[in-house]
Amino acid sequence: MISLSIIQHRFATNQTDMKNLFLLSVTLVSFVACQTSTTGKSFIAIEGIDSTRKPGDNFFNYVNAQWYDTVQIPASQSGVGAYRFMNFQQRLKLQGILDSISKSNNVPGSLEQKIGDFFASGMDTNMINQRSFEPLKTGLNRINGITSISDMTSFIAEEAKLSTVSLIAFEVLPDQENSSINMGHISQSGIGMPDRDYYFKTDSASVSIQQAYKKYLAALFTLTGTDPILAQKNATLVYNIEKQLAASHKTNIETRDVKGNFHKMALADLNKQQDNIGWTAYFKTLGATMDSLNVANQVITLK
Repeated sequence: MISLSIIQHRFATNQTDMKNLFLLSVTLVSFVACQTSTTGKSFIAIEGIDSTRKPGDNFFNYVNAQWYDTVQIPASQSGVGAYRFMNFQQRLKLQGILDSISKSNNVPGSLEQKIGDFFASGMDTNMINQRSFEPLKTGLNRINGITSISDMTSFIAEEAKLSTVSLIAFEVLPDQENSSINMGHISQSGIGMPDRDYYFKTDSASVSIQQAYKKYLAALFTLTGTDPILAQKNATLVYNIEKQLAASHKTNIETRDVKGNFHKMALADLNKQQDNIGWTAYFKTLGATMDSLNVANQVITLK
C-alpha cells in the first residue's frame, strides 16, 4: 500500500511537471512570435504601387499606372481587366453550349432551335457580308421618311422597344424616394463616343480619336451605298449634331451624383414645357403608363 501511494504521488507530480513544462513552452513560443511580428519584416507585399507618385494627387495612377502602362490586351480579346479575367472561363463555357446547340438538329420551334439559329446567324460572317446592309433598309427608309418632330419621336420610341437607344434613353427603375415602387427614368443619350469630353478635348490623342470617329461615320454612309463625297458631308453633319448634344450632357463625375440626377416631374408638366415633342404619345408607343417620371438630365431634356 505504501509503495502504491508513493507511485501514485510521483505520477501525479510528474503530470504536474509536464503541464508546467507545456505551459512554459507555449508562453515562450508566443513571446518569440510577438517579438518576430514586431521586429521582423512585413509580410504585406503590394505590387504595382507607383511610389514615385503621391496618392493624394492622383490615386488611380498611384495604384494602377504601372499596370495600365504595361498590360497587354490578348489578341482574342477586346479588352483586359479583373472582371474580364474572372468572367473568361464562364464565357468559354457559354460559347461551348452555343456552339453545340447551333450545330445540333433541334426540334423546330424549340428554344434550342431559336437560340442555335440566332447564334449561327451572328457567326456566319460570309452571309453577313453577302447581305450587306439589306437587313437595315427598312429602318433606313423609315429614317428617310421622317418629316416632323412627331415622326422622329415615334421612330425613337419604336426603336427603344427593340433596345436601340438613340436620342432618348428610357428605363424603368426604382423610385429613389420610395424604393418599393418603380418609375420611368429618362436620361441623356444620342452620342456615339463614350462621353461628352471626347468631343471637346483638344490634346493630340483626343483629336486623333475625333478624326478616327468622323472617318468611321463616313464609312458607315459609304457602306449603305452613299457617294463618298456625300458620305463625308453627312459624317460631318452627324458629328456636329452629336457635339451639340454632348454640350448639354453631364460629365462622368456629374452623372455619379445620385441626388443631382433625380428630378421627379409630373408627366403633365413635362408636356407643358415641351408640347412640341409629344411625350404622352412617346410613352404610349412604348406601352408605358405613368403620371410622373424622373428627368435625370434636365438641361438636355428641357433645352
